[in-house]
Amino acid sequence: MPKKKDNRGGSRRGAGRPKGSRNKKIEIDPHGSTARLESLGFDPVEATVKMFFEVEKKITEMEANPKSSTMAISNLYNTKEKLINNLMRYGYRQVPEKSEVETTTFTFGVELTDSPVDPVDPVDPVINKDKDSTDDTKSLH
Repeated sequence: MPKKKDNRGGSRRGAGRPKGSRNKKIEIDPHGSTARLESLGFDPVEATVKMFFEVEKKITEMEANPKSSTMAISNLYNTKEKLINNLMRYGYRQVPEKSEVETTTFTFGVELTDSPVDPVDPVDPVINKDKDSTDDTKSLH
């Protein structure tokens, strides 16, 4: 009869790395690819700079020709921009783009009272007249 799978987690008998075994360390040589490129005689920065000047020359030729496609010229400008961005990584650290959002919070106060409020007469809105007033006008409190 097959054993029921235990879904509890935590430490269990026989689980984990055997005692006395060593941790597996994977050694990655970060400069190994650079050494390999040097042994092949390939410099990626130099190749990118050469490509940049070739694209620059092609843009100049196409802009001089009135039959050149504007889409093709636009694609060359995009390629030129990508090459510049790739070259910038070698000399400069990328600056994260930050955007500041200004928020304004409007507040207002509400006062709750238990006393009833006298309605305002829309025809004669006289407010806070004295009760002892002898005028014939209506007074509101």
